[in-house]
Amino acid sequence: MEDEKLIKEQCEKCANDLAIAFEELAKSIAETDKEFHSLMDSAIDSVMKQSIADAFIEEMKWLDKLVSSHWFTRWYYRMKYRKAKYTRIQTERYYNQNFK
Repeated sequence: MEDEKLIKEQCEKCANDLAIAFEELAKSIAETDKEFHSLMDSAIDSVMKQSIADAFIEEMKWLDKLVSSHWFTRWYYRMKYRKAKYTRIQTERYYNQNFK
């Protein structure tokens, strides 16, 4: 009788310890998930800012070529500049809509 009572107490203690351990594990996973999402948001934000900077550099490259081009090739550089400008504008709009 005493053995059964002792075994039952030990099983209940072990079950309670396991329940506490799993609750702490769940809290830890939730905190890790929160921090991971925070890290990813900042990483995506910095990647988008870098993409905007790259698009701006590309636009300025074509603008420089347009300014220094000959009248015969000006139409080509004007087309390239406009495409780069529209790409930069689209990237900025996407960033402003989704990350601000």
